[in-house]
Amino acid sequence: MNLFKVLVSIIFTIHCSYVFAHASHHDKVSALNHALIKTPDNQKLHIQRGVEHSENGKFKQAMKDFHKAEQLGDPRLVAFDLGVLHYRQGNLKAARKHFDEILALMPHNPNIWEFRARISGELGDHEGAVADLKQYFKQQKQPKPMKMARKPSNLIALIDHICNVGLSL
Repeated sequence: MNLFKVLVSIIFTIHCSYVFAHASHHDKVSALNHALIKTPDNQKLHIQRGVEHSENGKFKQAMKDFHKAEQLGDPRLVAFDLGVLHYRQGNLKAARKHFDEILALMPHNPNIWEFRARISGELGDHEGAVADLKQYFKQQKQPKPMKMARKPSNLIALIDHICNVGLSL
């Protein structure tokens, strides 16, 4: 690769980093679309665009990007983001399946344990939620307050279960 191509690549990378740090959803997706024109088989770019769509409630577009990313490389690398997408859509069983899949690859990732705890709590599996919370606290060096459930009643039921069985985190 000649020096010109290297410099253009570096400038493009710096530009994309700036855009992503300060841009709107539309600007981020536009930058990813532009990058995908140049490298349409780049799994990471499809994952990034899928995450951007997922975070902004554009679930169909996110799913399309994640499925494309699964075809372009190791599908396990998409499992976490698919889990988050399904969780956001309220499809808890599908979300749990994806988090279980990525857990085999990354068992020390506290974010996986946090989502599993949320899902278990929302499904009424309080013992599972407590077990996942224990793993979360074990893996997370600096735990932060968690949004354990979308519905306060789910969180209250989980806390009530912890108090009734006398478990300590």
